[in-house]
Amino acid sequence: MYTPVWVLYAVPLFIIGCIWTNSRPNPILNNLSSLSSLSPTLHGNFLHITDLHPDPHYVPDALVQAVCHKKKDHTVQQKPPHMKHGRAGTWGSPATICDTPLSLLNATFDWLATNWADRLDFVIWTGDNSRHDNDDKKPRKIEEILDLNRLVASKFLETFSPTKHRHPRGHKNSPRLIPIVPSLGNNDLYPTNIIEDGPNYLLDSYINIWSPFIPKSQVATFRKGGYYFTEVIPDKLIVVSINTLYFFESNTAVRGCSASEEPGTVEMNWLNKVLHKAEKKGMKVYLSGHVSPSKKRWTLSCWNKYGRLAQRYHEIILGHFYGHANMDHFYFLKSRRSSRISSTNKTLQVTQQDEMENFDDQQEKKLAESETENEKVGANVYDVDKYILKLLEHYKNIPIPDSMMVNRYSVIHVNPSVIPTFFPALRIYQYNTTQLLSVKKDKNPPEDHVPWDEEEDDDDDNEEEEEEEEEEEEGDNEGRKKRKDHSHDSESPVHKNTFLSMTGYIQYFVNLTKANLEPQKIPEYEIEYTTKDDYHMEDLTLKTWLQFARNIAKQGLKGSLWRKFRNHIMVGTRDVVKDRKRVIENGNCLENGDCTRVQGPLDCLATLSGT
Repeated sequence: MYTPVWVLYAVPLFIIGCIWTNSRPNPILNNLSSLSSLSPTLHGNFLHITDLHPDPHYVPDALVQAVCHKKKDHTVQQKPPHMKHGRAGTWGSPATICDTPLSLLNATFDWLATNWADRLDFVIWTGDNSRHDNDDKKPRKIEEILDLNRLVASKFLETFSPTKHRHPRGHKNSPRLIPIVPSLGNNDLYPTNIIEDGPNYLLDSYINIWSPFIPKSQVATFRKGGYYFTEVIPDKLIVVSINTLYFFESNTAVRGCSASEEPGTVEMNWLNKVLHKAEKKGMKVYLSGHVSPSKKRWTLSCWNKYGRLAQRYHEIILGHFYGHANMDHFYFLKSRRSSRISSTNKTLQVTQQDEMENFDDQQEKKLAESETENEKVGANVYDVDKYILKLLEHYKNIPIPDSMMVNRYSVIHVNPSVIPTFFPALRIYQYNTTQLLSVKKDKNPPEDHVPWDEEEDDDDDNEEEEEEEEEEEEGDNEGRKKRKDHSHDSESPVHKNTFLSMTGYIQYFVNLTKANLEPQKIPEYEIEYTTKDDYHMEDLTLKTWLQFARNIAKQGLKGSLWRKFRNHIMVGTRDVVKDRKRVIENGNCLENGDCTRVQGPLDCLATLSGT
């Protein structure tokens, strides 16, 4: 008989009830004021966290070969660093195939509650909140997947919900839950990777689990496809949660974005509409999701359409935030030619003139194809260095940034994970709040203000643009002149450090090799690096990213910047991984004999990208 995870691990029932119970008054949900009802005091910080992968079956001191689920009789020995001895650490097992122990999950949210709960403006949370289906003796069931998602959702509510009221309930300055924007991961699905178009049982379940996070006006949209957006700064900034699993090559239930009836095509057209309306209203956008856009991991039709949108709305999309790959890195999408998107039927057509470029090639194809059907293994650690070298080659192709060239590029941020594929990590971004901070603190929006996601579509605007598109397609020169020029806006926060521009980030991590030496001491996240101090980046505008990539390439393999960046990609575990590679290459067992049956990287080594 299956016992819910939250029962086994004593998750408070009143918190779980906040997530899926609507039958009684809810003290937390009752205090979630409309985002537009307050003039928010911005801190200029937001969190990106991804791939938590909690595993309720994780057993400290269990065999890594048994995915840290099963112990074996053995003589108790002195405990040097766990990962050099093939056994599960109390706080996690870096560079192994094991998932996240609940001890690390709890320590992560405890640290966030202590250090950042009252200093963040919003949270981007990009999926994979269930363990991997990598134990044949303990196969995942849909009930466990949903329970683990309830557990993680309850952690977010417990950490970021206002519990200490400075004002009476209902007061205009009452605390409110900061916007939290979750996305679906491939391991949040059952079976893994597979999701059909909605409505369906899975999406309805996530509507209940994420009800505190999804705006009411977006529930119908989410029920149809698992995507939505949230207005995180009223009238200024939205975060779009993209369901990348409709674009995912491994999702065999759908067929990309070629046919108009495919859910991926429907989602892309919805995204086009959202971006178009944000542009009309003068708002900026962050795009977030689980699997980053890649022509080897996404279907080619979806990848091309995303690239077209990224270019078309280049001036308002301030960031692309993804997870899934576990490695800390970035890469660029580049358009080869200018593209036109018709709003007449809001359908994105793919032509050879709209091809995109990134660093994907046969090497990434090798990584992608090595993923098994249930994603037990993404790619073994032997491929990490090859992948990193391809990134270096990608950066070498970046030309000198200029005003005409930069508009053809978009930077994709891939965040490292909490699951200790390497060391667990999370990221705090800083962004420019100059405009709002200059406004008087007591100045509130009009009482009749309505968030734009609740407004009716402005059909007149759409019809006007449709007419302009038609005139252009007919070769009308006047129509070409009337159509808005999207070539380059030097004042956009993408290009200039101004209001809403990202100014930097702090990367935090836990050194589990050290933490596991003190199993009784709760570990804390520490700074691994900052973009300002370690990379000397003045801000995170597009030109700065392009120049940073050029600086890495210019120094080359022997440069200090490259060595630093390479170590950060693997979140501080490069030496750990090298030691494990050496063990396998020499055909040796680990010192205490735990790996006598080792056959290869699956038994002892880290998985990579896409697990």
